[in-house]
Amino acid sequence: SPNGECSASSGEGVESRSRTCTNPAPEIGGEDCAGAASESRGCNYGPCPIDGIWGDFSAWSDCSVSCGGGFLVRTRKCDNPEPKYGGESCMGTMEETDP
Repeated sequence: SPNGECSASSGEGVESRSRTCTNPAPEIGGEDCAGAASESRGCNYGPCPIDGIWGDFSAWSDCSVSCGGGFLVRTRKCDNPEPKYGGESCMGTMEETDP
């Protein structure tokens, strides 16, 4: 039979195939078919997806104004790790303000 499907859609898996001794089958004292009836081999469809995780927030910025009700800002990056191979991006916001 043709190669079967890989047992894993990403990362390492195994694919198998088999055959029968029927074309023609042995008759009247004929020998069985030579070789194995089945075989397997490794398969790999590429690396597994890696979802992004937020890194730590930066230090708070200086106040946005010198007097009268400014705000502070800090940011973070989606790099701990960053998404790869079709993985999901980080959820949420990359910036935080106070107040």
